[in-house]
Amino acid sequence: SAFVGSDITAGLFACGLDGEVSAPRFLIDIGTNGEMALVLPGRILVTATAAGPAFEGENIACGSTAIAGAIDHVWVEDEAGGDGAIRFSSLDSENARPASICGSGLLDLIACLRQLEIIDEGGAFDTKEARFSFGEGLPYLTQGDVRQFQLAKGAIAAGIELLCKRAGVAFDEVETIYLAGGFGSTLAPDSALTVGLLPAAFTDRIEVAGNTALNGTVSLGVDPALFDAVDHIRQRVEVVDLAADPGFGDVFAANMLFPENDGDA
Repeated sequence: SAFVGSDITAGLFACGLDGEVSAPRFLIDIGTNGEMALVLPGRILVTATAAGPAFEGENIACGSTAIAGAIDHVWVEDEAGGDGAIRFSSLDSENARPASICGSGLLDLIACLRQLEIIDEGGAFDTKEARFSFGEGLPYLTQGDVRQFQLAKGAIAAGIELLCKRAGVAFDEVETIYLAGGFGSTLAPDSALTVGLLPAAFTDRIEVAGNTALNGTVSLGVDPALFDAVDHIRQRVEVVDLAADPGFGDVFAANMLFPENDGDA
């Protein structure tokens, strides 16, 4: 279709999903346009979600792509006598101060803030400043940034939920979830589960697959005989138009919320 096609097809080859499967499997290529395929015995459901550019640093106050100096991972480090402090790493900047936050760092940071209940289930800061800073002169996160992230993660999560509903497949019936794309292949799966980007039932079933669009294209390029298999894939594919689904708005809105913490009331 207009928004899903060659990338996801190449990705199916890269993940070995061009043939038949015995149990449902998901391929999710996360970027500005989140393409996904739910591979089932006998058919493949595909769709695209307009996640927006937040995962790639756009419309985020201190956001950037994965460039030198960008904070790429964030975690809570327990300290003796304390409740834990937020730590971070940055790309290629051993001697330089970090200047931005890329997509994987944004995901981790919001997961940490949710874990520490600095932001609530609805995404609101529990502080008067309504922002978080790594320190003076360092990157920071605003309330508007959290909202941009919620829009992006809500779109991806809604796409996953509606494809499963269309197929009549429960989340816990999906055998393997392959994450691909520049953002999808660098994110921390635990953080994705914490914020609800991926359903909790996907725990321990996630495989980071890398740049599947490129890898699959290389496979097809060196072995033209595989193009016969492309036709076989096309015969099995059903394109799902999420915008035409009457329940999309409600599902999208629900998935903008963050899951409750274990200690939440």
